[in-house]
Amino acid sequence: MFWRWETPDRAFAAWSDYAPPATIAELRRLTRHLGGFLTAARLIGRVHMGSDLQRFIVATSYLLTVCIDYYVD
Repeated sequence: MFWRWETPDRAFAAWSDYAPPATIAELRRLTRHLGGFLTAARLIGRVHMGSDLQRFIVATSYLLTVCIDYYVD
């Protein structure tokens, strides 16, 4: 899959400029919770990698990275 990091980075930056702080905090909590499923998702992906599972893994991995580095003032 061809992946360009600048696209999701720009989309997240544009969204976070207008998102209320409470919404960003909730996204961080949700992402941490979903991140717990990544190991199982990757193991399932070794047997059968469907497009939905692939998108889940990529999106959750990206959000974990962004939300760890993102702080609300």
